[in-house]
Amino acid sequence: SELAERARVSAFIHDDLLSALQAVATAPRASQTRDQAARARYLLAAADAGVTPPGASTIDLTEQVSALARSATPPLHADLPASAVVVPADVATALIAAAREALRNTARHAGPGATARLTLTSDSASGRLRLEIGNDGAGFDAAATDPRRMGLTGTIRGGLDLVGGSAEIDSAPGHGTRIILTWRPS
Repeated sequence: SELAERARVSAFIHDDLLSALQAVATAPRASQTRDQAARARYLLAAADAGVTPPGASTIDLTEQVSALARSATPPLHADLPASAVVVPADVATALIAAAREALRNTARHAGPGATARLTLTSDSASGRLRLEIGNDGAGFDAAATDPRRMGLTGTIRGGLDLVGGSAEIDSAPGHGTRIILTWRPS
């Protein structure tokens, strides 16, 4: 539908393109600036052509969450299942995009010295997944958050809504934040 496409494009601009452009602007070395600029050009060209980078129909979410934890700055600990958790590619994409946004918000808002963690659990009987992104930072009043905020509303909640999942945000000033993403096959 047109509404779903508009949400996808808005999330792409917020999550990928603006992130790449911000990295260009803040890169400390010229080589990093060139790398990030190339990434931004690639993303723009792919979007202009209506091309999504090629991928499989299913993805191992355990592997993706592990890679996300390793690539975080600083790298963080992830509690993961011992075996692969294979999900449809669109579900993995939505979960990882939401987790990435939650980690960006942690870096921006949790405060100095805050630590983050990722926990992925899967119920093999029901297929239900739970990906929790938590931090011990400053926290915020989740009920007072402007519903038009693109990160929480568009990327985290909206992305999961598009694939039949849900997102719960549990936070309070001075008590850190937990974002709980869930999905179950229909």
